Amino acid sequence: MPPPRHRAPPDHVLFASKHGTELDPANVRRAFRVILKRTDLNEDEWTPRQMRRSFVSLLSDPGMTLENIPRWSAAGARR
Repeated sequence: MPPPRHRAPPDHVLFASKHGTELDPANVRRAFRVILKRTDLNEDEWTPRQMRRSFVSLLSDPGMTLENIPRWSAAGARR
């Protein structure tokens, strides 16, 4: 059994669950499925990864420089 998760300090967590804990992949997938059901997006075609890739593509369309895209994407958040 995994150790219990503790509330992270507010400055540690960028996106928190409704219980104040750090989001893990299962939390993200669960929330994403809820969003897909509320929209007309096909859940067989969209994943969180696909959404991130589309976001980056849309950023590059209006002329955002390649140097600035990581600042707005998950790649920049991991640095």
